[in-house]
Amino acid sequence: MQKHKLLVVIFVLVSLHLHGQKIGLVLSGGGAKGMAHVGVIKALEEQGIPIDYVAGTSMGAIVGGLYAAGYSVEEMERIFSSKEFSSWVEGKIHEDYAYYFREETPTSAWIKLGVHIDSNKISPIIPINFIAPTQMDFAFVEIYSRAEAAAKYNFDSLFVPFRCVATDITNGKEKVLSKNSLKDAIRASMTFPFYFQPIMIDSCMMYDGGMVNNFPTDVMEKDFRPDYIIAVAVAKQGEAPSDENLMSILSSMLVSKQSYTVDTTHAILIRPNVPKLSVTDFTRGRMLVDVGYWTLLDSLPAIRKHIKNYVTPHEVAEKRQKFRDKWPNIYIKEIETHGISKYQAYVIENYIFKKNQIIDLQSFKERYFQLTSEQYIKHIYPTLHLMENDTCFKAVLDIELSKPFSFQFGGYIATNAQTTLYLQLKYNFWRRYFMSVYADAYLGKFYNSVIGTFHISSLSVKQFDQEIKVGYSVWNHFNTTKIFRESDNPSYLLSDEFLIKYRVVAPAKKHGKYGFMFNFVNSNAKYYATNAYTRNDTSDINRFTAFNPRLFYEYNTQDFSYFPTKGLKLSASIGYYVGFEANKPGNTSYDILTTQHFRHWLTLYAEANKIFNCASVYRIGLAGYFAMSNMPNMASFTATKLRSLSFLPNHDALLRYMPNYRDPAFLAVGLQNIFPVYKNLQVRLDGYFYQSIFPIVRLDNNKSKYGNPFSTRAFVIQTSVAYTTKLGPLSLNLSYFSHNDPKWIFNIGFSCLFFNEKVFK
Repeated sequence: MQKHKLLVVIFVLVSLHLHGQKIGLVLSGGGAKGMAHVGVIKALEEQGIPIDYVAGTSMGAIVGGLYAAGYSVEEMERIFSSKEFSSWVEGKIHEDYAYYFREETPTSAWIKLGVHIDSNKISPIIPINFIAPTQMDFAFVEIYSRAEAAAKYNFDSLFVPFRCVATDITNGKEKVLSKNSLKDAIRASMTFPFYFQPIMIDSCMMYDGGMVNNFPTDVMEKDFRPDYIIAVAVAKQGEAPSDENLMSILSSMLVSKQSYTVDTTHAILIRPNVPKLSVTDFTRGRMLVDVGYWTLLDSLPAIRKHIKNYVTPHEVAEKRQKFRDKWPNIYIKEIETHGISKYQAYVIENYIFKKNQIIDLQSFKERYFQLTSEQYIKHIYPTLHLMENDTCFKAVLDIELSKPFSFQFGGYIATNAQTTLYLQLKYNFWRRYFMSVYADAYLGKFYNSVIGTFHISSLSVKQFDQEIKVGYSVWNHFNTTKIFRESDNPSYLLSDEFLIKYRVVAPAKKHGKYGFMFNFVNSNAKYYATNAYTRNDTSDINRFTAFNPRLFYEYNTQDFSYFPTKGLKLSASIGYYVGFEANKPGNTSYDILTTQHFRHWLTLYAEANKIFNCASVYRIGLAGYFAMSNMPNMASFTATKLRSLSFLPNHDALLRYMPNYRDPAFLAVGLQNIFPVYKNLQVRLDGYFYQSIFPIVRLDNNKSKYGNPFSTRAFVIQTSVAYTTKLGPLSLNLSYFSHNDPKWIFNIGFSCLFFNEKVFK
């Protein structure tokens, strides 16, 4: 009888033990390879193996944090395969939130450095992150804010209790994160050095937890004491990094001393056989999920020996939904700012919303991205906190302003004579308005320019910018191959512009802007009436001094200024020129007298370019151009062509004076065939048809007249192989211009040459 009672007691104790068995899941860091963690979780849920606790580092913290926050495997797969996720990794603002009004004018800059000035020295500030974290930081707000509020900012109260590890750089130690902001904890744990910008937690700078603990099994044991641990390691100890990939080398250095072992008496080590990948290569996500899934299934017999609990997928889904029912809707009625003055905080608070106003997350998101596009603001780190005894959130913005002084360096490198150096110096200051003073300089054999700008920007609901520019630019079109032979293209043409410009511009929704500008320009051109000249000959000098008021509109969603692969670009303007032309003939000219004439004319110009995504390996672009003016004939054919409207369909056309693609009025259409090869590598074949409406004809005495309408036309064909880098495109181009001398132009170039402000294109 006593023996029977003893057996009953043992049975009850064993049953209680099995029923109370707790399982911990540990997920290692490993960059993109951590996508295999999703497959592991998928297999565990399908096989009814419970997950009672989760601990992770870096990518393991992201996946584990999503699961702990109440996201299903299917939702995680959708997040990681989305275009939005790609924009997080690449540091790009999604096109829906790009604010064209605040985009800076394209330049040939490669590097931008802040400059720190104190009483003793001037020193550049080297960026500590490779990509801008703006898109990712707000995505974390969207993904984690409701879950952390539902858990009352205690990670033990999430759908599954959770821990993650970060590296406290300030104190040089491991930091285990278990409360407060789930978003901040995960953001800290995955902040890969030199790639993502670090964040501050408790006044300490945080970086990737993989630097100190890439496989937090010890954290799992210490904080949760589970009965059994399933530990998944996707990082490979001793794996040789790629000698051409900086991220791979850094990753190998950071985790080289990590130990990926477990005590097999109460844990199992799962090692998915993931391929060698870059830390940020998420293009093979579907395959990685499958690798994790099948690896777990292969280990299932060993797991079953230790885990007797079983929970159905339906039970897990019910528990998840019960937690998600606690997620509050996000409405924001208060804002708190850090890192700026009281007045600056007042301006930003009133920009986001007025007092007693409540806004939803979408409205806040739009205004957040508009703020981050301000060149005066370097970074905004957003957080949402559910207010006590309330159903609304408070938005906390940690704002880092740009350094007052900054320096940009870059240029255009080419196999032809257009290689040019670019420099910019800028000073920003914020008083009642955002203001900046800067100078842009281009230095080269073909193009030299210096222009100074004073810019005023208002930050209010009704936004508008004003700027004044003063500058001088010179273009040298000298070509020795044309000396002593006739050509419509002069072998010697030196043109310059002195410009004073006032411009006011306002936004037209997210992707457009419109405005008014008033230009004063003094334009000079030096050339010979013939290409058969000697050093003793004197050139013609043609000067045009004018005022040019102009209205304009622009719309742009394209991804790149040159070699775009998606989006729509529109521009239109109407302008009026009024001024005096003075012409001093040289000794090769048919004229002998200096002349002056009053000139005035009206111009209309419009262009459009839309790129359609037809397939993953092919995109097609359609372009159209229209120009119309009643420009008079000037003192010479060259002077008339130089001030006419020009057709500039590609970079090669921009860098050359092509009189046969310049007329007072023309139409043009283009077809762009774009073949994306891999990521930012593309092959293009672009063709354009140019039809002059009112062609300018050259007379025997180098004068000009209007020819027969629609009597001249031309073609442009360009084939390119282009790879777009963060510093600019690297391209190999072969262009054919049917009515140019020379017709064929071959060029290998890095970056692009963007002219400073120019009145005559």
